[in-house]
Amino acid sequence: MFRGLRAAWRRGEELFAEVALPEEASGEAGRFGLHPALLDAAMHAGILNDTDDETAVPFAWNDVSLHAVGAAAVRVRIGRLDGRAVSLSVADVTGAPVLTVGSIASRPLSVDQFVSPSADGGALYGTEWVPTAVDASAEPAWADWTEVGEGGEDADVPGVVLLDCGVSDGSVGVPVGVRSVLDRVLGVVQEWLAGERFAGSRLVVV
Repeated sequence: MFRGLRAAWRRGEELFAEVALPEEASGEAGRFGLHPALLDAAMHAGILNDTDDETAVPFAWNDVSLHAVGAAAVRVRIGRLDGRAVSLSVADVTGAPVLTVGSIASRPLSVDQFVSPSADGGALYGTEWVPTAVDASAEPAWADWTEVGEGGEDADVPGVVLLDCGVSDGSVGVPVGVRSVLDRVLGVVQEWLAGERFAGSRLVVV
């Protein structure tokens, strides 16, 4: 779907292109202001201006105006500004404006910045548990929220208060259960922040 660049031309520092969604995706164009695949393909023409080993990646967009919605095919003009910045004008096949961008600033990205997966096929991201020494004498007292928050103002507040949201018994559906848990957590947090009673304690939500 993102291979929508159909043709491209250069005139001095200007680039022109024709971009279109594939037929099977054109029916989705009306769901967006400008279909993301169409906008992405419109930017592909800018690769023609890359003259070194670095590819410019769009970073900051300024003065963006959407003039029409639902386009499935567009014509693009990319103008060179100072440095790596460009301007972008997008029109439909009749020439009516669809999108204008005053400037798009880019940052260079070289091949050397990509890191290949490890040779053993390990994941690029993972969870690593790091052991940490704990001074047992410094451990604060714990208490359950039902003993403190729901026990009234007279209940002592220890250093750490545990709010155990638990897991539902399955008698309610997931959406209802999620809303119930979020509603409870929100209420507790609002009460926690409303006064000074819990200022010296930490709330742990499980």
